[in-house]
Amino acid sequence: MLCSQKSKGIEKSFGSCCTKVATTKAIDCVTGPTSTKELEVARFSGTSGSNIQGATIRRYDSSDTDPTTPAPTDGDKYYNTAIDHEMYYDASRGKWLSVATLTDGCGVSATTGPGVFYRRYNGMFMAFNLGPYVQKGTIVRIGFSTALPGTAHTFAIYIRPLGGPDPITPIATLASGGSPSAETTTVNADFETGTLSCQNLNGSAVVSQLQAVIYYKLRA
Repeated sequence: MLCSQKSKGIEKSFGSCCTKVATTKAIDCVTGPTSTKELEVARFSGTSGSNIQGATIRRYDSSDTDPTTPAPTDGDKYYNTAIDHEMYYDASRGKWLSVATLTDGCGVSATTGPGVFYRRYNGMFMAFNLGPYVQKGTIVRIGFSTALPGTAHTFAIYIRPLGGPDPITPIATLASGGSPSAETTTVNADFETGTLSCQNLNGSAVVSQLQAVIYYKLRA
């Protein structure tokens, strides 16, 4: 509990002494919890300006590496100075991710056979070594739609690390199940900085007019 006395524009702090100065005029007291988590963010409760409560999330110091002490919990935050991004701890994925969500995508205005790469929205070709540069991150969501009727195909995403060999297996896939569209919000596919490409996976049916969006967050 904090207490202060205001007199002629001067504020004097009395620490936890509200009861000792109960007879003094113009006393402002701020009350709070008896204990908090280390680094927990404080916030006002109500509109009186005299009650403070813990926000349950921690705010760590800015750093170029992910903080580990105290152990982070869901929603904790810090600013990463190496990649210049606000970060939050995603407990469901067990890692620090950027607050910002980035997107990329691909598609084609015709049919795409099994094992064939899609194109970027601007029509540029994709291949293991052809695609947009993406910084180290984690794919968290995928969605696509195709022309009716749907076919049984699998949308595949590859990342070729800079200077590395062609990938053998995709880092993330999404099967249509025969439907014209599909979505997943529980992807947890880490990748290193490299080239992104998308393909109609080998063994899939022919796809007509696919348009896909890939959602990802950065990692430090």
